[in-house]
Amino acid sequence: MGLGSFGGGVGLTRYLAEQDASVTVTDLKDATALQDALEALQDLPIRFVLGEHRDGDFVDTDRVFVNPAVPLTSPFLQLARLRGVPLDSELNLFVRQCAGRIIGITGSVGKTTTTSLLGNILQAHDARTLVGGNIGGSLLSRLPDIEPDTPVVLEISSFQLEHLDWLGYSPPLAVVLNLAPNHLDRHGTMAAYQAAKEVILAHQTPDDVAVLNWDDLTVRDMAARGRGRRLFYSVQEPLEAGVYRDGSALVLASEGERRVLCHDSDLRLRGLHNLGNAAAAAAAATTLGVPPGTIARGLQAFTGLPHRLEWIAD
Repeated sequence: MGLGSFGGGVGLTRYLAEQDASVTVTDLKDATALQDALEALQDLPIRFVLGEHRDGDFVDTDRVFVNPAVPLTSPFLQLARLRGVPLDSELNLFVRQCAGRIIGITGSVGKTTTTSLLGNILQAHDARTLVGGNIGGSLLSRLPDIEPDTPVVLEISSFQLEHLDWLGYSPPLAVVLNLAPNHLDRHGTMAAYQAAKEVILAHQTPDDVAVLNWDDLTVRDMAARGRGRRLFYSVQEPLEAGVYRDGSALVLASEGERRVLCHDSDLRLRGLHNLGNAAAAAAAATTLGVPPGTIARGLQAFTGLPHRLEWIAD
């Protein structure tokens, strides 16, 4: 339900069809609006229902895969639930089958930059590292390549976290950057939005790790959710344990020792908020055994994302 144009729907549809599933794609947009996505699937035997949804497609089926952009209050989803049809999603299908080491990153702002930063660092440490989730596309086609120790970095939106809650799943390594009013047209209230974000921590076990922003009071309080080990980071004040800014350096404090991970000059991004994103990525990398030199190289190699404080001319 909801093919979309962000890549995840296309990847899911192709994956299911290649597993010999009988796939119906239904989207309120018409063929013109979905032209690129339809062209990417034209070689597959897929039934399309475009410009409308039909009750029968949500009843006479084994499973409904829901695009994250589709509100869970949709009457068609309510109909599916009433008839006992399971609801699923592209990301849920992926995490159920992924054998690798999943790192999930969420927050109101900075998710894509931090996901990309951590991906850069981990790829410098392990070339097999994959990056996906809300950042675009689908990693379902890469499942055969993923081994138990393959790092998989996922940007996860509040909409996707609502879906993961159906599984009772939180990533073994979760990163929460910040929380500010966002998507309230979908969630309704700030409390509901925060509850969706907290899913990334809620189902962690004592063997899991959560990297949290000490400088965001709401995120700091979210440490009470879940049972994973907590590692904080800060760019505003020193920490007894965690990653913090000390002058021009990012320092890891652990068991009474201080270790420099990188310096401001290693980061090619502008702004204190991006230093915070780098601190989050560096903190997560330390939990995976990445040495400081590799963290610095990964940060140095990252030139930023299009349209985000992008350098245009001098």
